[in-house]
Amino acid sequence: MKKHVVLFFVLMLSVAPSIEGFGRDHTMSRLHLGLGGGFGLPKISYSQYRTPISFLVNGSLPVQVKSPVWVQATGGALTTIHMGTVNDSDDDMRFNLTWAGLEGMYRLRYDFHADAFVTAGLGYYHLSQLYDGNEDILNTTGFTLALVNWSFGPKWNSTLEIRWHLLFEPEENPQVLTITFGVLF
Repeated sequence: MKKHVVLFFVLMLSVAPSIEGFGRDHTMSRLHLGLGGGFGLPKISYSQYRTPISFLVNGSLPVQVKSPVWVQATGGALTTIHMGTVNDSDDDMRFNLTWAGLEGMYRLRYDFHADAFVTAGLGYYHLSQLYDGNEDILNTTGFTLALVNWSFGPKWNSTLEIRWHLLFEPEENPQVLTITFGVLF
């Protein structure tokens, strides 16, 4: 799965600059490339663990279909920092996730300096988690819902995203809330 995420980012970086309209004023462009980083808060169903803090990187390639509808390919990777357990035992906890997905975007607000979107889609996830010595490594599908804001400035453009991921497997249906900030080309 990590190879697929790397391939996705390489494809985005190699194709985007050659598309007409890339890098122009955002009102003229139907394609953007977003690269960002941030943190995630996995919802852990095991009460003896503190909620871990996770760091992530992600990328997106949104393409306007017809105003106000866009389609976006996304991908990212999230890794947790070991936070220990509430009872200070030596048990490790790990929650690492990589994903690639496709989603629809609907523009809620548009002006010269900012665009706001709501998005929904499906993704393919690779999950590696460890709780109390029980390790799960699996590939699953999932649902994602997000609020996205693009801001356009004189020197650079930015993106802010709040995203909820719901994985369809394993049985406890892991959920992750991610918040990312990045640049938009």
